[in-house]
Amino acid sequence: MAREFTESQSIRNLQRYLRQLSLFDENLPEIPVDGVYESETRRAVEIFQENNGIPITGIVNRVTWDAIYAAYLLSLAQHSKPNAVDVFYRLPIPNVIQRGDAGFQVAAVQYMLSEILTFYGDFPEIVTDGSYSDQTSDAVRLFQGYTSLPQSGEVDLETWNRLSGMYNELFRNGNQ
Repeated sequence: MAREFTESQSIRNLQRYLRQLSLFDENLPEIPVDGVYESETRRAVEIFQENNGIPITGIVNRVTWDAIYAAYLLSLAQHSKPNAVDVFYRLPIPNVIQRGDAGFQVAAVQYMLSEILTFYGDFPEIVTDGSYSDQTSDAVRLFQGYTSLPQSGEVDLETWNRLSGMYNELFRNGNQ
């Protein structure tokens, strides 16, 4: 059985769309998402209409709805987090990146270690060549020591999570 939207659910959607837009448009007020079309919601609609060359009525007709929805979708696309790349092995177990391995996973480890070096200057220089050498193993061991992990020189799941977590924390806000 198809779910029918009530008027309140439609207003909530409208308010959610306008609220998303208000996050990045200082002219739009941040309105409550309560399913009630009152003066705050009406004013936000009027401001949106004015900003987008739509006759200012405060009424959400098809033209206004389509424009708000299109702007909402564009805002989501422009301001959403990029998709993560799942680099670490899931299967087969044991999932360990170690000396002698080569490929994208190794290059990712080397790159993250190299970038972390920027903030913690006492790491040795790491070549990002995708080949898990003694140099990479030594750098992993040093990182493991700094983060109180067993110093195996291999990247197991716990080391990967600590390394990727530190990398994400350092570069979350574009600190590169």
